[in-house]
Amino acid sequence: MERIGDECCKIARFLKNSEVELENAIWKELRPATRLAKNLLSRTIDILARNDTEAAYILIKDDEELDVQYHNAIRVISSYMIEDTSKITQGIDVLMAAKALERIGDHCINIAESTIFATEGEDIRKHAKRDIRASSR
Repeated sequence: MERIGDECCKIARFLKNSEVELENAIWKELRPATRLAKNLLSRTIDILARNDTEAAYILIKDDEELDVQYHNAIRVISSYMIEDTSKITQGIDVLMAAKALERIGDHCINIAESTIFATEGEDIRKHAKRDIRASSR
C-alpha cells in the first residue's frame, strides 16, 4: 500500500508542475486508466479487509484492461508530442503519470497475490498470467 501511495504522490507532483489546465486534451487521455486504477485500488482494499480470494483472482484477471488502457494512452500521447513539439515536456509528464497508474495496478495485483498466498498457501506468482485467467475461479 505504501508503494501505491508513492505512485499517487508522483502523479500529484506531475499535476502540480503542469503548466496547462487539466482539461487539456493530453491530460484527458489518462481518464480511462485513472478510473480503472481507482477501481482496482478500491477492490484491493476490499480484498484485504475480507481476505476474499475469489475477488483476488478476479482482480488479477481484470488488470489486463488497465494494461491495455496504459498502452493506448502511450500511443495517443506520443502522437500529440510528434504533432506539436511544444507539448513534449507536458507529454513526458503525462506519460510518467500514466506509468504511475499502471504501477498502481501492478501493486494491486501483488496485494491480491499475497492475499491468495496468505489465505490458501498457494504462491500463484509462479503461475503464468494465462493460467490464472484460464482458472475457473
